[in-house]
Amino acid sequence: MMFQPSGRSMAESGRILPPAAHRFVPTLTEVVHPDAASNAMAPASPPSQVVSPEILEQIVDASILRAESALTEKLPELLAVVLHEHALAVSERLRREIKVVVRESVTTAVTEAARSGSLSAVVSSSPRAAPSIPRR
Repeated sequence: MMFQPSGRSMAESGRILPPAAHRFVPTLTEVVHPDAASNAMAPASPPSQVVSPEILEQIVDASILRAESALTEKLPELLAVVLHEHALAVSERLRREIKVVVRESVTTAVTEAARSGSLSAVVSSSPRAAPSIPRR
């Protein structure tokens, strides 16, 4: 149903709806045999034109040279992307590990200072509060 500005449907506005479109459904009218189709599609080549091992080796060598050329062009860029992504992942992991080690070290130092009583002397003799360290 189409939207009418008046809010009425097409049938209510006096228009006659077009008949539903008939859809064509294709049917199979020919039996296809796989062997016959592959024989018909194969190019006609005389059996005497078999590729020799030397020619095959030349084709392989030429293909490898082409692939090496493409890899030589693309490899530095691909390696740079992979190494950059790896460095970012390692960097995040190292930051988390460093944060854990620093937290443990500070906790141990504060605990030892609190046991010896030197923590309260350091805090009371401090003229100002400790500077805040920005978090990442």
